[in-house]
Amino acid sequence: MDSTRKSKIFVIGSLVFIVIVIAISFLGFRQSNNVNEELIKKQITEHGGEYLSAAVVPKEESPFKKSGKGNTIYKVEYKKDGKILTAFYRSYNDLSIIREPEEWIFSP
Repeated sequence: MDSTRKSKIFVIGSLVFIVIVIAISFLGFRQSNNVNEELIKKQITEHGGEYLSAAVVPKEESPFKKSGKGNTIYKVEYKKDGKILTAFYRSYNDLSIIREPEEWIFSP
């Protein structure tokens, strides 16, 4: 096998490997979000509310003073006693070891 053919096989193999790693990472992140959404729904129900929606927000748009790269912050809207309220949830994600503990902040 000549060196040109070996180079092409190496490049194609590397690209296939990169695509597979990206796909696995994406699916893992998506699964993590699904798990967090189920946990959010459960916590809102236990708090006596009805889950409406949840969205990922940056730390600056949340009441949390600290948040590491290993955290995801959710802004959660829920209904309780006829009022639409907001809660914030700081969850773990497995992308980094630099993270703060999981925590909830509910509106009064």
